[in-house]
Amino acid sequence: MPTVLITDHVFPAIDLQRRVIEAAGFTLEEIKPNCKAEHEVIQKCGRADVLLVQWAPITRRVLEALPNVKGVVRYGIGVDNIDVQGAKELGRMVSNVPNYCQEEVSDHAVSMILSLARRIPHDDNQIKHGGWGVGPFLPIPAFADLTFGMVGFGSIARKVSEKAKPFRFRQIASDPVAPQEVFAFVLYYKQRSTKAASAEVRGWTRELIDAALESGGRYYLPYRLDATREQFRRAYPEAAAFSALKARVDPDNRFRNLLWDAYL
Repeated sequence: MPTVLITDHVFPAIDLQRRVIEAAGFTLEEIKPNCKAEHEVIQKCGRADVLLVQWAPITRRVLEALPNVKGVVRYGIGVDNIDVQGAKELGRMVSNVPNYCQEEVSDHAVSMILSLARRIPHDDNQIKHGGWGVGPFLPIPAFADLTFGMVGFGSIARKVSEKAKPFRFRQIASDPVAPQEVFAFVLYYKQRSTKAASAEVRGWTRELIDAALESGGRYYLPYRLDATREQFRRAYPEAAAFSALKARVDPDNRFRNLLWDAYL
């Protein structure tokens, strides 16, 4: 049975991971104590088919020393501790958890911004040292008179932007990674749960996708499988290469869902 090894983590228990991974036909093991350096990963993870990683360094040296490892999964969004290019060149799959803690991080960011804008940490520190009154912290502008700037406009920043809107800030954003200006259109709708209603939604969804594709854009992959296979192919031309890579590291097609079955 293929083995998934957790190189390192800070969770109190791994019961959830065990249920998911063992249900997929894998054995789950964790390394104790946590791997913190390249040589520790190399020494302890030779029997792994897949590595589940939080902070351990998964460099090209590590991957070359572990030929049995077919894939690496990052506990979280960022993959700075994984040599993604090296993994690609060696034919190893790398994946992350793209929605990990997005709500929690964006909630926390907005909370901190509001706290600073109202001078709450400053006043708290003053009171602890026997002071009183907001005079030293004036002016405290109204939120509507402040500009809310975001450097980077990825998925978390977009959530921060949405959650900050009720407070009336002016908002600006810059994403140095984006090759060009991007406009996103988000549609919320309500429908009945009948076959006729679903067919109607499928029809105008495909029309909207065609409009986006004709404008040189893409569409966000929703949980509803309304797009045609041709629309998916046009929007995500990289999918063929990804599918070929997955076939090498997951020949039994254990990791799949309805979207995968519909389009890949």
